[in-house]
Amino acid sequence: MALEGGVASFTRARFDLILIDHGFHTHIDENFRRAWCKVWAAVGLCDEDALREAGAMLGLEGEEYRFLPIFCCLLPYPGWVSNTFPGPARAQEMFQHPVYGGKAARRVSPKLPRTFALIQRVNRQVFAMFQMQYGLIPKMRYEFMYLMTKYALLGLEFEGHHGLPDPSNLRTADKAWIEKKMPEVEARMAKEFTWKMPSVYTQIPTGGIIRAAMRKGAAKLNDQVAEADVEAQKAEGQGAARS
Repeated sequence: MALEGGVASFTRARFDLILIDHGFHTHIDENFRRAWCKVWAAVGLCDEDALREAGAMLGLEGEEYRFLPIFCCLLPYPGWVSNTFPGPARAQEMFQHPVYGGKAARRVSPKLPRTFALIQRVNRQVFAMFQMQYGLIPKMRYEFMYLMTKYALLGLEFEGHHGLPDPSNLRTADKAWIEKKMPEVEARMAKEFTWKMPSVYTQIPTGGIIRAAMRKGAAKLNDQVAEADVEAQKAEGQGAARS
């Protein structure tokens, strides 16, 4: 009401509704747009060579590209490179990793372009939406990464404007273009998006996961995850041997 009163006094008008827009609109350079798409495509498809290439496009040197997964989806490199989502206790250990954990990532962050920090605002907003939908479980990370990776691959198929856009010649990826390209992208996702979740998370409902974590503690649940995964791998191996 104080804000409404201030605006009304300034403009000498009355308002029944005030909308406050916390979003932003900006022009993203085409080179950066493609670099960002390459980052997410590499993160989602767990492609280290592509991640190294994307890191170089952003000005990272040596093995600094290994921090990109933690920037994009809060998944430290040791977990990312395994192509498997960690259990809760293991995830906490990785965030404290002296080489690839959160503190080490903060030392690399200033080396990235300023636009990277800007686009991260949107990335984190989308991530927060998935947290609200699924809670803090591997399924949430899987769905978030699936969405971001799919549209990163789609973005790499599109050739945008280099330099500032020409208002008299604007073009974008319309519905017809998306419908044409999406089947190819989804086929690639089906083949190459191979993230594995701890078996225990696929066997009990979300509420059961939360109750189990509270009752047993994160460390014990993490041990259960590891044991379940070992048993699953044994079963897969036996099945392959019989076939």
